[in-house]
Amino acid sequence: KDNVKRLFLRNPQMSHADEVEDYLRQAFRSADIALAEEPSVSSSTGTTALTALLLGRYILFLIASVHLLLLVVANAGDCRAVLCRKGTAINMSQDHRPTHPSERKRVEELGGFVDDGYLNGVLSVSRALGDWDMKLPRGSASPLT
Repeated sequence: KDNVKRLFLRNPQMSHADEVEDYLRQAFRSADIALAEEPSVSSSTGTTALTALLLGRYILFLIASVHLLLLVVANAGDCRAVLCRKGTAINMSQDHRPTHPSERKRVEELGGFVDDGYLNGVLSVSRALGDWDMKLPRGSASPLT
């Protein structure tokens, strides 16, 4: 709870989507480091994570104002975000599984392997917070946004 406030709710001034994505990537990495520095957590402990950040801004025109909203979703692991719009489900995230072609390629380029759908034959996700005994150099805490 305290880490969420410290790592994700710093109220940054961001004006572009790229800045929001960079901010969330850094927040995920910081959360991973904070978990690693917790003395009671073993190197094999891991978790998935998902955040949804909704930013809004009013723009004033000569005759009207417009409220713009930006929704940025970031996840690490196999947790999912789904948006419902007028009864239609819209996927907002992608599972980070070693069997996904882009994740498999990334893992193999870093020297890891996928065996029976598992990262190095052990882990079912290719990105996570924690799981340090499996992570470097093959896994990642960095989310896709």
